[in-house]
Amino acid sequence: MELSRGNYDWSKLDSIVEYMQGKGVDLLFTFGRTPQWASSSPAQNCAGGPGQCAPPSDFNDWATFVQAIASRYKGRIKYYELWNEPDAERFWTGTTVQLVQMAKLAYPIIKQADPAAQVLTPAPQGVNGYLWMEGYFAAGGQQYADTVAFHGYPGYDGQNRANAPETWIKILLNMNSALAYYNVHKPLWDTEFSWEFNDRLADPTQQAAFVARMYVLHWLYGVDRAYWDMWDGSTGTLWMGQETPAGTAYEVMTRWLAGASLDTCKHDDQGTWTCHLARANGLQSWILWNVNGPAEVQPDGDWALHTEYDLAGRNHEISASAPVEISTLPVMVEGAPASTGPDFYLAVSPNSALITGNGSAEFKVTLTPTAGFHQSVNLSCTGGPTTQSCAVSPPTVAMNGTSPMTVIYTVTSSSAFAKAMAPLSAPFAASVLGLLLVPGSFPRQRFILRFGLGVMLVALLLLGACGGNPTRAQKSSGDIPTVGSYTLTLAAGAGKISHGTYVTLDVQ
Repeated sequence: MELSRGNYDWSKLDSIVEYMQGKGVDLLFTFGRTPQWASSSPAQNCAGGPGQCAPPSDFNDWATFVQAIASRYKGRIKYYELWNEPDAERFWTGTTVQLVQMAKLAYPIIKQADPAAQVLTPAPQGVNGYLWMEGYFAAGGQQYADTVAFHGYPGYDGQNRANAPETWIKILLNMNSALAYYNVHKPLWDTEFSWEFNDRLADPTQQAAFVARMYVLHWLYGVDRAYWDMWDGSTGTLWMGQETPAGTAYEVMTRWLAGASLDTCKHDDQGTWTCHLARANGLQSWILWNVNGPAEVQPDGDWALHTEYDLAGRNHEISASAPVEISTLPVMVEGAPASTGPDFYLAVSPNSALITGNGSAEFKVTLTPTAGFHQSVNLSCTGGPTTQSCAVSPPTVAMNGTSPMTVIYTVTSSSAFAKAMAPLSAPFAASVLGLLLVPGSFPRQRFILRFGLGVMLVALLLLGACGGNPTRAQKSSGDIPTVGSYTLTLAAGAGKISHGTYVTLDVQ
């Protein structure tokens, strides 16, 4: 875009930004590819062209370009990722410290030009990407980003065959380990993932299975946003003049998951995964697959199954008691209502908030009765600090069986609040609280949680199954700093009925 110093050609990016604005979607811009004229190694062989993987010879040229793009696209480009795959030599041959220096320059420039813009770290790739990220954190790079980015490609084996989607879990746990070790409490985004080149997973059915399983796993393990790579290119292709089976699976998964809440996934030694959903239509559903091939799932009697859906968009009636035939290709089975009697459900807005200094934030929670629920509901803020730091108004509401009721949770930041709200270690959050976060292609939801021994048991089982321990001991940091990202549970209860919704609070 910068053909020579100060000589820009914005035409291609202008057309992309204009098109995306017309579709009502936001954009993430990834920095990379130093122009040859600005490169510190202009003859070096790089992906994209000579010199593009080397750092600039003059960091003032970098700062000027960042200023130009952030100013030109203020309010139109929302996210800026600071480099593409810096752990791959074809994209970056400089040092990690140099990238931190570039981030230190870019972050305030972007924020001053467009205060609403968000900055992402550079995005390392693959199962060992966390090692690069640890070096970046060690050099202080986390200070110059609002979000941590990585590329979660599961990779391929010695015969050039794509690894199973479940291989990605190790990538995520490694990234969480790096975050925990360096006390980094920021959102985590997977800004590129797929089976990579199509010859590594040529079977259209297995491509569809890959898409579906990857999105469930991203949701389950707490990735805040996820970007498929790519719609109509040479990797992870979902469109070849028409939707591929994998593209259809992407569309069908959207219908399954959007507006739903995922509260648990279980998997057994035979490779069968069972993920429970409460869907927007008020019914319970289960997404089922087996990583190894054909298998059977014997449904519990209280599932009351009646319909099975596949990733081609078809459905058919099934018996409530007969075994469900499954394979590597996920299916969704639908059954009993999420609630069989008078009850209520929660909706929160916003899902997250930012407090700067000793400020406050408000979360509006709407309680909607179902089946004529007309009891009094007590509200509280659990998992948080003192009641003075998280107040509910009103603390009790009387439901009339038909009308929604709204309460306001007000959270105030203070040093006492920060000490009481110790952030969970990242691997534990991935196993338990990670269930709450939806990949970026779907609306971000928080599940309605029934508190009790059953939930605790599920959490412990997940922690054991996922190998949630960090790869090294936690650093000892003394008092927990005020700055950080915290998870609050906004709870509501009436007799034996208890629900909760989670929100994220960032303190700067």
